[in-house]
Amino acid sequence: MLRSTAGRASSRGSMKSSAAEAVRLFQAGRVAEAEAAARALLAANARDAEALHLLGCIRAQAGAQPEALALMDQALAIDPRNPAFAMNRGRVLAQLGLASLRAGDAAQAVRAFEAALPAFPRDASLRNNLGIALQRLGRADEAIAHFAEAAQFDPALEGVLVNWGNALETRGDLEGAREKYREAVARNPSSAAAWINAASIEVDLGNNAAARAAYARVLEVDPRSPDARYGRALLDLRERRFAEGWEGHEARFDTDPPQSARRGPALPQLEGEDLGKRGRVAVWSEQGIGDQVLYSTLLPALRDTGAQVVAEVDPRMLSAYRRSVPGIEFVASGEAASFDGCERQVAIGSLARLFRRDAASFASQPHALLAADPARVAAIRARLPAGPCVAISWRSLQRGARASRGARKSAPLAAFAALARDRDLRLVDVQYGDVDAERVEFERGHPGLLVRIPGLDAYSDLEGVMAAIVACARVVTTSNVVAHLGGALGVPTTVVFLGGPAPFHYWDAVQGPRSLWYPSVEVAGDTGWRDWKEAFDALSARFDR
Repeated sequence: MLRSTAGRASSRGSMKSSAAEAVRLFQAGRVAEAEAAARALLAANARDAEALHLLGCIRAQAGAQPEALALMDQALAIDPRNPAFAMNRGRVLAQLGLASLRAGDAAQAVRAFEAALPAFPRDASLRNNLGIALQRLGRADEAIAHFAEAAQFDPALEGVLVNWGNALETRGDLEGAREKYREAVARNPSSAAAWINAASIEVDLGNNAAARAAYARVLEVDPRSPDARYGRALLDLRERRFAEGWEGHEARFDTDPPQSARRGPALPQLEGEDLGKRGRVAVWSEQGIGDQVLYSTLLPALRDTGAQVVAEVDPRMLSAYRRSVPGIEFVASGEAASFDGCERQVAIGSLARLFRRDAASFASQPHALLAADPARVAAIRARLPAGPCVAISWRSLQRGARASRGARKSAPLAAFAALARDRDLRLVDVQYGDVDAERVEFERGHPGLLVRIPGLDAYSDLEGVMAAIVACARVVTTSNVVAHLGGALGVPTTVVFLGGPAPFHYWDAVQGPRSLWYPSVEVAGDTGWRDWKEAFDALSARFDR
């Protein structure tokens, strides 16, 4: 229950007594009476901070978190130094789901919890919630310190060990996270959350059998668990059990937090029995642009069933799709009324459930889906140095709690120099994001080797990135959007990651070294590679083959 402080800030004895009585009603579970009492107090004094705060607690318990936050904000404006007000406001933010909050909201929660901490330094729940908020911001070391304190003050506190493991993951300590999840499972074998996290870390460590067993334990506890069904589906996809995998993949909308948001139009969902029927079908985008490009390779298959396809794409890619894929109406994501007149709808990530249910079906993948703008290709090619060039990208830039996953997918720029060793070859930079410090350091060690295309904004100008990829005619990249663009353009592309499990299930879908999704992409990962230098030395050795 949210901490109450009724009576603390009231100035009149009768009001203090009334506020205390309202709190007792709330704590006794007589919520309707407590709400009536709080509203009566506010009718007498609209600036009664205790009544505002209590009403906020009541509305939060009813699931009306936005209304609760507004009431608590009013209470804090009147009594800004009240630590319990700050704590409870933070708890309401936590109820909204810190994992899915914007960074600014998580920062608000941190401030609220930190304001309450001096008054309640041994409150395990407070420290646990503060740790969650800090971890959401990527401040893993601080989060870990608070989780350790919370576990010390209340060893039985639900979720603290799992949260501690999450923070260790954010810091990149997978083995440490694994130990915390195992400890959580040992302490509470019926905790679905503990088993879910235990399964997830086994996937990251490449232990699929252990992960599958952990997901089975979740389903024993909660047979309908969308997180377990989704996690098991990703294992199925990694192991090329495509039919089972794509069915379970539909649980992505119901996980906590959702892996994808249901944002399609209110129309019947396209199912297998609908294929071959004429009519307009809305295909709505979801997740990141890499996944959008991946699943968009199935749009021609839907078009070829005779459907009139209306497909959302990222606005940065709209002109490329309109130029490259005939017979489909492409609209920018979020355009008002773009799906007017459609009869059915399907998420773009659900197309594989209809068209790629076994390995043999990938034989229909297009060698190239997209075509770069010829004029831009010619303009960029004219600005490149003479001799062979390779387009490179080395980072997956993610923030907050996802930063460690991005770091595990990223390589140091310096490692790419091995590709040019003993070759008259230049590396063309198509990396997005703020990586200027790496570029400066690379230039010191390898002057003139890295080529930047003047004026190219690799985040906003994806048409320019595609033109650069085609102008170079070869790509080497870590797992990020450049890998998908190279594959969709049909340009020879090598996507590289260190030994162990592939970063995503779709890089496990291979025929030999070749991606089933993108025939021009070689997937390069070797369990024998201990570091990025070793990986790029190996790539360099076979680069001219």
